[in-house]
Amino acid sequence: MNSKIKQLVKTSKKVILDCCLENGAIVAGNPGNSGYLKDTPNYFYVWPRDSAFTCVALDILGMKKQVEKFFKWCSNRACDKEGLLWQHYAPNGLPTGFFISELYNNKEIKKFEKYIHPNAVYPISKSIRSQLQPDGDGLLLWALEHHIKYNKKAKDEFGELANCLANSICKIWSETNYKYLINDPWEEKIGYPGVNLTYTIATSIYGLSAADKLYGKKKIWTKTKESMEKTIQKAFDKNGNISAVFGPKYTQKNYKKLFSKMFSVGKFNPEIDASLFSVIWPAKLTNIKNQKNMLKTLIEKLDKKGGIIRYPGDSYDGIFIEGSSFRKGGNAWPLLNFWAAICLNKTGRTKEALKYYNWVLNRTDKYIPEQIDNKNMHKGPSPLIWSHAMFIIASKELGFL
Repeated sequence: MNSKIKQLVKTSKKVILDCCLENGAIVAGNPGNSGYLKDTPNYFYVWPRDSAFTCVALDILGMKKQVEKFFKWCSNRACDKEGLLWQHYAPNGLPTGFFISELYNNKEIKKFEKYIHPNAVYPISKSIRSQLQPDGDGLLLWALEHHIKYNKKAKDEFGELANCLANSICKIWSETNYKYLINDPWEEKIGYPGVNLTYTIATSIYGLSAADKLYGKKKIWTKTKESMEKTIQKAFDKNGNISAVFGPKYTQKNYKKLFSKMFSVGKFNPEIDASLFSVIWPAKLTNIKNQKNMLKTLIEKLDKKGGIIRYPGDSYDGIFIEGSSFRKGGNAWPLLNFWAAICLNKTGRTKEALKYYNWVLNRTDKYIPEQIDNKNMHKGPSPLIWSHAMFIIASKELGFL
């Protein structure tokens, strides 16, 4: 391990522990950190997705107690009565979240309100409190499966949590789609009956597979997983490439209209998205040949001078200035470089994997931010726990840990 990696591992441990709170919550960023960038959003919230990746990193670092404290926090504070995990939470477990105002104006809400999950609405004011993001349930099951490799006793201790998470995925799925309005990992694109988000289905499939392996097959888990696997095959084309959005009610033209106020629509292609890396890792839903084809297409579309962006036409820059919409031009996300490196290495392209891994290291002195722009300036919240977690996971994958 070279000195730069060694020092960044040490820093990552401190950053991650700084975000692990006494009650078990794992926040996405701690603005109290002296290095936290000014003029960036407050990320002192728990995103279950970010925390699931962080749990995997914590296990790699040998810090299993923090992982188990987080699982207990989810059981006691986060999961609602149906086992659903929402967009994000205050550290005490209160669902917070938001809906994108540019998209969810009154006219659009009326259009989609029949698909909004009842638990997403405050019973008195009838206002919407948070986004439904089922990937949190699936990824937490993945993190639990990973953790049990490090501590077999955790299987019994967290069996109730696993059942709750797996059952919740099944409850919101019909034969071909989720029954409700769902949101993607970037909290921007939407899925609803007739329009599917590939990433969300992929993470749900993997979560149910993990539950199957750990706790034995249950009829409802198997039935739902098989239905999802059948559905997601429709996202693939004959060359093995896969679309981030698909379904019988999906057309690119109409879908882009939904986001006309939010994106540079001419450049926005909803079918290309870095979240599709999930189909290769951790979900492993297709063969090596298709994985290689997918990666080739994705990286060609997402590589921005060596850094990986979220999707073509991304405009979110992560910088908060009063009166700003956060949309002055999207940048590369270090965590996506690490995600690409993991996928490339798993398909035997280690040299390319190292290129994307080192792109971040060459632009990082201490903390890994949410974004890095073309001038190699750090943007968005920093340090970001998800960025540091993905660095640890990629370092393990590439043999540095």
